[in-house]
Amino acid sequence: MKIQKDNSSFFIKRGKKAVLMLHTMSKSPDDLKELASYLAKKNITIYAPLLAGHGKSLKELGNSKWKEWYKSSEKALKSLFKEYKEVYICGNCVGALIGLKLASKYKVKKVI
Repeated sequence: MKIQKDNSSFFIKRGKKAVLMLHTMSKSPDDLKELASYLAKKNITIYAPLLAGHGKSLKELGNSKWKEWYKSSEKALKSLFKEYKEVYICGNCVGALIGLKLASKYKVKKVI
């Protein structure tokens, strides 16, 4: 399986279904790779973006706000909707809260 990296974000292109995977505060998409690998083996596309302010320093994280994290997630979700009709959101902790907020605005299949 080939994982394309972009500043710790990753995208694994597979079948006709897609999952937006959102990490928790102070973490990165690396924490989601085991589940992402499992889902990719099930022929599911995965996109795990690095949320704004994350992945560099605690100072940068401290200077970022939840609305920036939301915008990062929203941009990733919109990119999936351009190619996939069936999109799910899988979030961990803060990522789950962002996922629920996105699901209240966009027509996603399910939130995990």
